[in-house]
Amino acid sequence: MYFIDLKNKIPSQDEIQNILNDIYLQKGLPQTIEALEKIELELGYLKEEMFGMKDEFIFFDKEFNLNFRLQINYVRNNYKPVPLSPNLHCPICYENIGTKGKEYLRVFKFLLNNREVFIQLTPFPLFRHHYVLIEMEKNPMRMDKNSIIDLIEFLNKTDKSFVCCSNSDVEWAGASILKHHHYQIFKDLDLPVFHAKFLLQNEYNDFKIEILNYPIAVVKIISPIKERIINIGGEIIEKWKNIFPGQNTCNLILKKLSNNYQCYIFLRNPNYRTSTKWQQFKSEGVGIIEVSGEIILPVPDSEEKKNFIKNNGLEIIKGIISSNSPFEKNEYKQIYHDLIGFKTGEKNDY
Repeated sequence: MYFIDLKNKIPSQDEIQNILNDIYLQKGLPQTIEALEKIELELGYLKEEMFGMKDEFIFFDKEFNLNFRLQINYVRNNYKPVPLSPNLHCPICYENIGTKGKEYLRVFKFLLNNREVFIQLTPFPLFRHHYVLIEMEKNPMRMDKNSIIDLIEFLNKTDKSFVCCSNSDVEWAGASILKHHHYQIFKDLDLPVFHAKFLLQNEYNDFKIEILNYPIAVVKIISPIKERIINIGGEIIEKWKNIFPGQNTCNLILKKLSNNYQCYIFLRNPNYRTSTKWQQFKSEGVGIIEVSGEIILPVPDSEEKKNFIKNNGLEIIKGIISSNSPFEKNEYKQIYHDLIGFKTGEKNDY
């Protein structure tokens, strides 16, 4: 597919971009991303052993009839970021390529919705195929209808094995790097929330809206028509954000199953965060992967705490997710009726 001669010199970003451009034109974006991943393994920016450096646990929950997951991630625990150069805007800007600690970082630039973006591998992956999709322009993080447009466009350039995620634009409400707009992209990732049953459902000719039976408030929209996903999802996000401007926000997941787009909208608010009871296990913010049912914990500081996690993991998972929800489960029906603007048996003109 490609050839890199490492005997004489390390290929520059421009050289890698040229190699990847050829693959992109001939074979498309999925093969280009696969090639970038192999290049980063060959250069040593990623190391194969990283993917196994975690303890993984699965806990079945009778209340939601789901397998929730938990991982203790040693890669993230051992990662010591180099201090950011004062000339850099943030840790994910394009200008990080070649800087100290990122000498072997290489990316692929391409157009997404007529904007230049680039995709790169993360040096502390949660899963084997974990990428970050970043705008070239240094715009702050946003959460709106355009986020859905971007992620659907990315799905249309790839295939059904990709899962597209977005953290939020508000600190302590599922946010990561707020200074620079970006998305989390995964391949072959199956998350617990994908198996959640609906608590309430309205079905129309060409789309469905579901309220999930799940520990955090989630709206799921399903349609084969991308405009339905964009318009309905965009309206829900706008309505929710307008209730408490600057606080209410969302996490997003977009994926395809068969011929349908699936959009998951997680309602977030920074006033609802991990309760004191569970902060001894996780004091950091809770992002999109975690509210989706896979909690990422730092390495426990004692054997006693590690044993507690093994024996009480389900309680920890549900406690962390539910304490980050703005609503109790018994409030879902009324809140979602108000937010979505439909009542069972009534139709809207979407």
